[in-house]
Amino acid sequence: MPVKKKKGENGHSVRGSGFVSGIVRDIRFSFRMLRKNIGYTAIAIIMLALGVSGNFINFSVYNGFYLRPLPLPGGERVVDLNETAPLWGLEYVGLRYSDFNSWRDENRSFEVMGAGAFMECNLSFEGTPERVSGTRVTHDFLSVLGVTPIIGRLFTPDEDRPGGEKVILLGNGFWQRRFGGNEDVVGQVVKLDGEPFTIIGVSPPGKDLFSETAFWTPLQGDPNRINGNYYLTGLGRLKENVSIATAREDLRRIHSGLVEKNRALADTAPVVTKFKDRHLGSFRLSVQVWLACVLVVLLIACSNVAALMLARGLARSREYILRRSLGATPRRLARLIGMESLILAVSGGVAGVVLGHWGLKMLLNSTAVEVPQPFNFHPDWRVWLFVGLMVVISAFLGVLPVIRSVLKLKPRDTLKSSTLQSTMAAPGRRSMRFLIIAELALTLILMINSGLLVQSLRSVLRVDPGFRSDNMLIYNIALPEKKYGSKEVNSDFFREHLERVRHLPGVISAGAIDLSPLSGGHNGGFYIIENAPPKKPDESQPVVLFRSVFPGYFEAMEIPIVVGRSFNEQDGQNRGSLSVIVDEAFAKRSWPGDNPIGKRICPGMGNVEGSPELPWITVVGVARDVKHYGLDKVGHAGIYLPYTQQPRNTMSIILHTSVEPAGIVPSIRELVRKRDADLPLFGVATMADRLSKSMALNRLIVGNFCLFSSIALLMAIVGVYGVFSYVVGRRTQEIGIRIALGARKRDVLWVILKENLVLALIGIVIGVIGALMMAPLMRSLLVGISPFDPITFVGISLLLTVVSMLACWLPACRAMKVQPMEALRYE
Repeated sequence: MPVKKKKGENGHSVRGSGFVSGIVRDIRFSFRMLRKNIGYTAIAIIMLALGVSGNFINFSVYNGFYLRPLPLPGGERVVDLNETAPLWGLEYVGLRYSDFNSWRDENRSFEVMGAGAFMECNLSFEGTPERVSGTRVTHDFLSVLGVTPIIGRLFTPDEDRPGGEKVILLGNGFWQRRFGGNEDVVGQVVKLDGEPFTIIGVSPPGKDLFSETAFWTPLQGDPNRINGNYYLTGLGRLKENVSIATAREDLRRIHSGLVEKNRALADTAPVVTKFKDRHLGSFRLSVQVWLACVLVVLLIACSNVAALMLARGLARSREYILRRSLGATPRRLARLIGMESLILAVSGGVAGVVLGHWGLKMLLNSTAVEVPQPFNFHPDWRVWLFVGLMVVISAFLGVLPVIRSVLKLKPRDTLKSSTLQSTMAAPGRRSMRFLIIAELALTLILMINSGLLVQSLRSVLRVDPGFRSDNMLIYNIALPEKKYGSKEVNSDFFREHLERVRHLPGVISAGAIDLSPLSGGHNGGFYIIENAPPKKPDESQPVVLFRSVFPGYFEAMEIPIVVGRSFNEQDGQNRGSLSVIVDEAFAKRSWPGDNPIGKRICPGMGNVEGSPELPWITVVGVARDVKHYGLDKVGHAGIYLPYTQQPRNTMSIILHTSVEPAGIVPSIRELVRKRDADLPLFGVATMADRLSKSMALNRLIVGNFCLFSSIALLMAIVGVYGVFSYVVGRRTQEIGIRIALGARKRDVLWVILKENLVLALIGIVIGVIGALMMAPLMRSLLVGISPFDPITFVGISLLLTVVSMLACWLPACRAMKVQPMEALRYE
């Protein structure tokens, strides 16, 4: 009587039950085998976890910055608006309000467009003043950001006109911190630099651009002021199906019309850039190289796991041949081996994600990283897909060499040792050799690039900033214009304050400047050289960095005056004493090979001569160049003007002390409080801390490269040692025979080392070639060092060669200690 097939509820035959039960059996068997070899399991999981965690961290950062759309309405269509001036030596010069206003009124490409300018001011509300950062914006700027107040309303067009009502919208974080989240805040009045502003609303959280904004106020720009400054940052949201190229051409069309009315605008042109490309484009390459670095670490981890599994598979050769003899198909054996590899990969992946979450949190909380507000680094589907791919690739790479060897087994193979060696040793040895070569090559590529970055960082840190950094204190004081409206009043305040702080115990000298080094600030202008040849219309005229200083600044900062003299109290007091100190870069550009002392310059562009409004200024000194923007940054040529010629409301006070600078701060605060209780000190720091902070991101990037390079080297050592230990162990019988036949141990040792040295050298040669191919990519990340630096290439190659030889030498020496009779009985 025929046996009927079992039917399911739908009437179809149940065909998959055998396959599913087989999978379950394979999983149980794999878990038993992994528990039985806990050391092997732990090493494999740890290696994979290290590789996966690094990739999880780096891909989360890359995803948050470059793949995830901005959390703004039409985030993928939000663009940065700016102007470029190649003839001025500036890629981005900023926006003028009159230009922006014409773009906004006449464009055909944007749904909405807004502009703003960052500002700092003293904010007072029922008590102690506080120095806060805010933004003056056009009424439509917040619409680009998608701001809908949780309390109150946005600005109106009337409030954004000159003379409009003074109103303020509070940032959510500042509202929570200063006002305790009080919802009755709307209608209350705060003072910004002494002027009253009425609170009209509170923004939702997470709508700041790159740092926490305490408030927004209307810009109140004047469109009729044609010759305004380039001080604005613009944002726009493109219309649907409008490309950036189309929008750029649209704005250039409008700008061409403006140039026809005012030829002075011909030097600038509109720039439309993706928001992320504009603000994060310079970091993209660093993040991509960083991501490639940890991918290499994962490949090395996979190579190690593959070597471990291969050695383990060769040790289980009898089991596999027995299974084949009993009817197991190669596919069945491959599935069994693959299940074990998959379990290891999944376990390593889970451990790597846990470790990666912890590492990502530490990275984002690092003082070297200022996380921009709109960006989200929490894992999303892209991160999980990436992790899943890593797990699958890890499982595949780990099991591939073993499966290749197992598929060569035949049912007729016997269980004799000699047969096992003939059937599995050859493909196994080839796979292991390939893994060693690949592992060493990848490790060397990573180590050389990390070595280049370390050398670059060392080169940057050896750069002389041009000023003293130890025992230097910096703090800022801003005088409200309404209270200190006169230039003479401002000058008297700062001069009196400098005299008072000079008499404090522990203060050696004091000075003041409006833009201190490494502050990130920039005041740019143009200056004409007296008797210089007329400039051609298309000839470049790079912008000049100018700074306002009090006498004593150069002495306090120990900036050498290489030619001429420093400022004195008489400089800039009247038209006949107008003076300027230029830096070396400005002097070389303006008077190459000539003495600049006594030469004259005049504010202006092109071929404009001096006039009563723009008088000639005499050069009295040449100061040494300083690294104003950072040790690794190229700065603009610059000049220094006496404060009396270029008065400012906000100044940075510089103190050179004989004691710990932080200990003097309370005394300074007391001096300021006695003079004006409404003036807060802000930006208090030591120059050493500011210098260190300017290099913090560089140190973080280099440190992470070195960390993963060290992990890669450790993995390579473990992998090479493990493989060579296995290979030497398989040759124990051969070693015993050679020694029994009279071979000297050192000759046998050399035979073994020579074979392994050849593999190491092949891997190192391939690694050097790979590093050379990466050199053009690394060039833009290096400062003061060639990407082909021979010392780095040779030194690290020798280091890896020595380490590889040591990893070979130890197991070989251990094998030499085996007695010949024991070796002859070895199987």
